[in-house]
Amino acid sequence: MLIQNKERIAMGFLRKLLGLEKKEEASGRKGISIEETFEYEEDLIDQFKDDHLELFEIFAQIKETYEENPEFSHKLVDLLDEFKTGLEMHILVEDKKLYTYLRKKYGGDELHEAMLNDLQRNMTKIAKSVIFFVKKYSNRENFERNKDKFLKDLGEVGDTLTKRTSMEERKLYPMYSKQ
Repeated sequence: MLIQNKERIAMGFLRKLLGLEKKEEASGRKGISIEETFEYEEDLIDQFKDDHLELFEIFAQIKETYEENPEFSHKLVDLLDEFKTGLEMHILVEDKKLYTYLRKKYGGDELHEAMLNDLQRNMTKIAKSVIFFVKKYSNRENFERNKDKFLKDLGEVGDTLTKRTSMEERKLYPMYSKQ
């Protein structure tokens, strides 16, 4: 079940990368790079909202797994990693598609530029706190030392992400419209 969920959720985040993937054959490097896009995409915001739901689904699974067995486990570590990876993918696509488009749309408007910079900086801080949380509880020794704080720390991550996603869906995403 966990593997199926992980594949389903990973595919949910990766589907947005379609159209952004570019083989770097000219440079001799193999792999994929993400390109910025200035084009409006009709379903982008719906995809971001789906990401939010998927992230909170993983979050709920993390909490449920810990409450069922408040011990260090591979299942918990896998869910933490899945959560971190999903958030990182979401942020990457937001940066390359949403923020790039909004910067083009609002051009030299200093107020919008400052707001977008603040929002990105804030999201970077949130991502760093999630990465710190995941690293803290993905290591057996750290987990054992801090397990009595796990639910409190998890709650703080959840509260922060709830506030952020609510703000994005109410204020940021409505700015994304055809020019």
